[in-house]
Amino acid sequence: MILTGLAIGQIGEFAFILSRSGIEYGLLGPDLEQVFLAVSVGTMTVAPFVIASAPRVTSAVRRLPLPGWLKARDAALKVAPANGPKKGHIVIVGFGPMGRHVADAARSTGVPYMAIELNPKTVREERKKGEPIFFGDAIHEGVLSHVGVEGARVVVITIPNADTARHVTAIARKMNPKCAIITRTRYMEDSLSLYTLGADEVICEEFETAAEVLMRVLIKYPVPKTDIDRLVASMRTDRYEMLREASEQVPSLRDIELHLDNAAISIVRVEEGAPIAGKTLAETNLRQKYDVTVLAIRRGAETLAGPDGGTMIEAGDLCILIDAGRGNGEISPLFRRGSDAVSSLSPKNQSEQT
Repeated sequence: MILTGLAIGQIGEFAFILSRSGIEYGLLGPDLEQVFLAVSVGTMTVAPFVIASAPRVTSAVRRLPLPGWLKARDAALKVAPANGPKKGHIVIVGFGPMGRHVADAARSTGVPYMAIELNPKTVREERKKGEPIFFGDAIHEGVLSHVGVEGARVVVITIPNADTARHVTAIARKMNPKCAIITRTRYMEDSLSLYTLGADEVICEEFETAAEVLMRVLIKYPVPKTDIDRLVASMRTDRYEMLREASEQVPSLRDIELHLDNAAISIVRVEEGAPIAGKTLAETNLRQKYDVTVLAIRRGAETLAGPDGGTMIEAGDLCILIDAGRGNGEISPLFRRGSDAVSSLSPKNQSEQT
């Protein structure tokens, strides 16, 4: 109700049409007409800013200690099903058209899932159909805990609001470092922040729509399918391609990680001026000193799988690492600019490698 009220609270153009009838019938005097015009122009001016801040205001109000009678109506919807899955399931955040498609696919393949939805009407309707869904705002850790995000294998965030998606992505990653997080976004400019916050894959509507339109246009002409595929692939040569293809490595790597005891897989970017930049893998001494192995290096549009000791590490590289977890120190300073970890790559350590 709060979100809807903020969205439609301004006086619209139709009010001016009604005001003319009021003036004609003497219901709106000259003085009151001027007040009406001032209020109308003022609300129309601030309307874009009010609508933009509406989700945050709504979330803030929901955190207030509201009276019990006000919360009682939807209290039952906030209780997750008692027999819901606890491990290895999918958590679907948002049960709009995209969330429903994910649920349909999971149900047809026998994959367990739980859904969170902020619209109480949708929750009531879907619960009647037997859907494992409950009412709540996923920006709260307690809500995500209700659906067992700590034991989930995949978290799918389908909500269109970019700020909320970033918030939920960060919380889900914090609560479950090993799960795969797939996040939806409308614009490519939001992709980088979602990856930074922990998303494994970001599905960008802007990019996917452009690719689909390109394919549909070319299908109308005698263009071979191989050429169409090639042209669509060429759209992935920009920054979005690098981020998306790098993320494609993560789910399969996380699957491997689940079967390795005391091992962790991570992706680290080599910053400009980092101690490790400009050195070969043999010179870095990562395996001997840190029990860390470089599985692959993502360099622009190229992926170097299974690099050998002579492979040079360059600034901007995305290094996919597997850490044996023997507690031999933190290696992240080696990849950061201005780090004082240069001693870790000293000639003494290099001689030990040889």
